[in-house]
Amino acid sequence: PDGRAVRQFAKFEGAPHDMRMYMDSSSWIPDTLVDYLKETGDFAILEKEEGFLDPETGRVEDDQKATIYEHALRGVTALYQNRGLYGLCRIGHGDWNDAVDAVGRNGEGVSVWLSMAAVYSARRFREIALWLGDSENVRLMEKIIDELTGAINRSAWDGSHYVYAFMPDGTPVGSESCEEGRIHLNVNTWALFNGVARQGGHEDQVLASIERLRTTLGYLLLYPAYTAKSKVVGRIADIAPGQFENASIYSHGQSFMIYALLSLGRGSEAFEALKKVLPGEILPDISTGPAHQVSNYTVGIEHEHFGRNLYSNFCGALAWLRKSSARMLGLLPGFDRLVIDPCIPAHWPEYRVEKVFRGCRVKAHFSNPGRVCRGVVEARTGDQALEIAEGRASLPVDQLKGRREVELKVILGA
Repeated sequence: PDGRAVRQFAKFEGAPHDMRMYMDSSSWIPDTLVDYLKETGDFAILEKEEGFLDPETGRVEDDQKATIYEHALRGVTALYQNRGLYGLCRIGHGDWNDAVDAVGRNGEGVSVWLSMAAVYSARRFREIALWLGDSENVRLMEKIIDELTGAINRSAWDGSHYVYAFMPDGTPVGSESCEEGRIHLNVNTWALFNGVARQGGHEDQVLASIERLRTTLGYLLLYPAYTAKSKVVGRIADIAPGQFENASIYSHGQSFMIYALLSLGRGSEAFEALKKVLPGEILPDISTGPAHQVSNYTVGIEHEHFGRNLYSNFCGALAWLRKSSARMLGLLPGFDRLVIDPCIPAHWPEYRVEKVFRGCRVKAHFSNPGRVCRGVVEARTGDQALEIAEGRASLPVDQLKGRREVELKVILGA
């Protein structure tokens, strides 16, 4: 009921849930919900009622229920309300990087990345509230976005990049002042696509700093790796340098980088980053993953087995790789329309893509005579030209109703 979400819940009766409060769990809900609503148009799900998990018993109690809309709202507001040092979100047992699990000891450490995720989550929930005309929660989301963005830019900017977290005593994690783990990838990529870096005027500096993490096989999750001397940060110091979350090329982190580049309109760079994580790009002499599966991570540069691919069937990146691929190709679902807004590598002269949207198969042919990354200048279905605004076109759902197939021709230009 307080808006927190457990990390994992058990499917089978009697099996235990993972009740550790990794505070990022609720932050993913609005993003998933918005994507689902735009893809399906199933707005009735927002009114469906569900009970709450009792954190003491581990059971779902049905005596108190709320709509799915309310559940998602509570998730966002819980992050906002559970703030501590510098006005940033408390990390609890951990956040995305569950190996920095000592930052939140005694409940007081805060995560800059989690605060970034809360901004993004509020932006996504605001989309639903705007669509529904829920002005009260639109204002609440804007308040959350503004306050957290300000708090991050005031306290977490390290001069060239954003720090990852702060220990309870205010010691930074992921700062230039740190001997190990001086820069973390995820907190900086999220700053690019959630608007925090733009608001702070730091986009170019963040991009330049991220380049320090680039290897021939992708971007390191952090650098330099943690060792036993950094045990205060958490169990990440027990992980061999270059493995798992400790400075590997983590596919999930790579997917955030791809999405960040796309959000900035850098289609060519995003495509190169995408190729690094795809199994077709592995190096036969050092890679160990199967040629048809994305691996969880590639071993980092501080390990003797740099380049090996591990845990191919244990990868959290696939949803965000799909999100990035869709953003690149440019057939993007909206609440009441299909938005045409690709961000591709500039050297692509043309491409074709098909998408089934609200029961209609849209067959799109994109031409890129000006060799640009983005910017729709013309779009039409048959003889009908589509409306274009700010370099993107849209195809209203009403024009798809009752049709099994639509052919779409799109021209990109400067």
